[in-house]
Amino acid sequence: MPELRDLPVSITKFATIRGENYIYADKTEFLYNLLQIGRPCFLSRPSGFGKALLLDTLENILRGRRELFRGLWIDGSDYDWTPNPVFRLSLTGVNTASDVSVKIELIYAFRLFAEKEGLSLIDDDDPSTVFKALFDDLYDKYGRPVAVLIHGYDAPVLDQLHQDPELAEVIGKTLDAFYETVKAMDERRGFTFFTGEARYNPDTLLSTFDNLHDLTYEGEYAAICGFTPHDLDSLFHRHMETFLRRLISDGRMSPGSTVSDLRQDILDWCDGYSWDGKTRVLNPRSILWTFRCDRFFDFVGPRFSHDDFLSDLVKTGLTDLKAFKAEESITENRNVIEHGKVKPIPVLFRCGYLTVDRVDESKRTAKYFLKIPNLKTKADLISRLFSLENIENALCARQQAEAMVRALTNLDAKGFKDSFANFIGCFAIGTHAGNDERYHAYFRAAMLMAGQEIQTKGPAGGRYYARFQGPDGTWFIIGIKYCPLEGSCGIKDPVVGPTMMKAAGEVMKWIEKRDFAKRHRGMGQGIYKVALVLGGKSEAFALFKEETPVA
Repeated sequence: MPELRDLPVSITKFATIRGENYIYADKTEFLYNLLQIGRPCFLSRPSGFGKALLLDTLENILRGRRELFRGLWIDGSDYDWTPNPVFRLSLTGVNTASDVSVKIELIYAFRLFAEKEGLSLIDDDDPSTVFKALFDDLYDKYGRPVAVLIHGYDAPVLDQLHQDPELAEVIGKTLDAFYETVKAMDERRGFTFFTGEARYNPDTLLSTFDNLHDLTYEGEYAAICGFTPHDLDSLFHRHMETFLRRLISDGRMSPGSTVSDLRQDILDWCDGYSWDGKTRVLNPRSILWTFRCDRFFDFVGPRFSHDDFLSDLVKTGLTDLKAFKAEESITENRNVIEHGKVKPIPVLFRCGYLTVDRVDESKRTAKYFLKIPNLKTKADLISRLFSLENIENALCARQQAEAMVRALTNLDAKGFKDSFANFIGCFAIGTHAGNDERYHAYFRAAMLMAGQEIQTKGPAGGRYYARFQGPDGTWFIIGIKYCPLEGSCGIKDPVVGPTMMKAAGEVMKWIEKRDFAKRHRGMGQGIYKVALVLGGKSEAFALFKEETPVA
């Protein structure tokens, strides 16, 4: 039986993972192939996909530290393990308060590197000038081409992209000058690799290096970051067994549930990321935190430097994404900025909220069709689309969503309407628009946050409805209606209870008239019709009615 190895949560040092026996998905065959390319390379992946660990692993290979790779694929290859000098730089977390602060931080990073290598640094306030002198000294010290590994090449620009676009542009020019200097060291530069989250501008890295090899969408490197389903089975089987026992003991899964059942739940929650439209990988951050927390981990923290960025994107017309139905697409020109304007779909794509579903290469320019990859991402995206104020509110919404699903499947009408009203109450003030569409979107959000697949449609006959199948196979046909105390429901009664009861009766008649249950009859499964009526932020009413089989 495989051992229960430790989870490398937030660990980006390859030597630590190998030395302390943490779980490691062997990516060394990818890295071996990467080193054979002979051109500068670029890889884009969302935050949390292990780019920092990938670069650290590369550095250890380039420095010839074979002892760390015993038993891995590359140890049995023909790689010669000759030590090489490596210049490595991370631009994530750089102080971007001004262009000057970025320059100061670059020079400070060069100084730390120089001290580590026993070199001195020239006194100059231009990062490009300082870097060139440092690079020449490093080459002279070792007498070999210097490998260059840069993590987060776009991070300083993306940090200011929403808050101060003009500053982002200035910072971008500073970085462009630095990358031009890196390029100019061609004769003394060895293997060169950049990682980032996006192509933030067409006039930057990818045009600076005219021979740059963009690996992002190549099928050969589709699984270079992230866990595959095979990794889930081979590396996390014991963790799945432990997690399953906890879920069963807590009543979150039925006593008869198996590891296979849990495996499918995990795939639904974390799988689905792709950059070639074929190979699918699981989000490593979600996997590790799910097993660490013994729950389907959701909100790690803000994925934008400023959460109102996503709210602004919603205002630009992402209504289809709010309903999670539209098939969005991008072309090979996937820049976040185009003609000075931020492009919403590439932003969502670079943040990991969208991924490649399929690729159409029938025309001169390939077209990438996108989708939301999994339930975890849907829940995370919904929380941001609905302007949750903070992580505590997000967790509140998730708890109420789960309570709502339990009440629905237990035929608890009061618990169902109360938990849904509480769910809405978790959201920021000002998001409670009085219309059917908004509350239909809230209901869908709640179901997705609870990890449930749901079929929704609307408006149908002027109203919205949803279909949901419970764990025992029972179908719920749910009609959703907003009903103010006076007005659009056509009911003048100022008392909340009678008003909503009458409105629920009308919704129930509408469900029956439209016969939404027809498709589920004769399948040996229970059917319940549910009328859900909302009257504002905290007023709600639910009416349940069991389907009477048609003779």
